[in-house]
Amino acid sequence: MLPHVDGWSVLAKAQELPEGRRPKVIVVTAVAGAADRVHPGEMGVTGFLAKPFDIDDLVRLVGATMEGSLSLG
Repeated sequence: MLPHVDGWSVLAKAQELPEGRRPKVIVVTAVAGAADRVHPGEMGVTGFLAKPFDIDDLVRLVGATMEGSLSLG
């Protein structure tokens, strides 16, 4: 819950950046139905975690994303 803008708007804006400057994105949210809204591989999303989540899952997901070894789909 960001002030003045939502995360989906930030994500859409990030996709307007030149391809080499787009951030890797892991969506972490407690919003019901968010997993149905965006899927890994779409809009630059490399992963998704629903709150509450296990910290080990977050560490694994961030590590895999940074190493580029995350399998999307």
